[in-house]
Amino acid sequence: RLPPVAYMVIGELIQQRLMQSGRRTIILIDEAHVLFANEGTALWLSRLFRMSAKLDSAVWLLTQSLTDMIGDPLTGVEVPGQAHARVCLNSTYINWIGTVDKDSDAQLLAKEFNLSQAEIEFLRRARRGLGIWRTDRFHVTVQGKAPALLHPLLSSSSDEKRSMAVHYPDPLGGQRPLPAEPARAGDPVLPGVGV
Repeated sequence: RLPPVAYMVIGELIQQRLMQSGRRTIILIDEAHVLFANEGTALWLSRLFRMSAKLDSAVWLLTQSLTDMIGDPLTGVEVPGQAHARVCLNSTYINWIGTVDKDSDAQLLAKEFNLSQAEIEFLRRARRGLGIWRTDRFHVTVQGKAPALLHPLLSSSSDEKRSMAVHYPDPLGGQRPLPAEPARAGDPVLPGVGV
């Protein structure tokens, strides 16, 4: 982890670049909970989140655990920037919700995103890549699938990352990425889960 001031400097550079570029941009922040662990970086991120639409951009926040962003009501644990995390969550119209391991996350997801018990059970049993796209009115089960060539780059499995580094130092061989593979006969089709 970097000191909070480093995140704020990086954030200011991102913001300036967005204002100057004039191009649609998606800012993807992995391990976003790290930024909510400090009030200053959380405030900056919530401002960027709200301002992104004016800059013709979007901010996508990724985290393994919602409780790491907005606290854990079961244990009473609070996160310094949890109020700013809620601003980001309340400004979001679409959410991807993947597998859930912790009871506290399951209960928090059910409450925050109005998920049914059937949807929570689906997320608790889902294998990697399965999840729910959620909007204000619709919840749809989906299977995220990266092209085979890019899967090791997107995976969070340390074994896959190590094997990728050893066997494939440049998986694209200097070429541009291929488009996503089309669905094949026999690929699983997930039934919709009721809201």
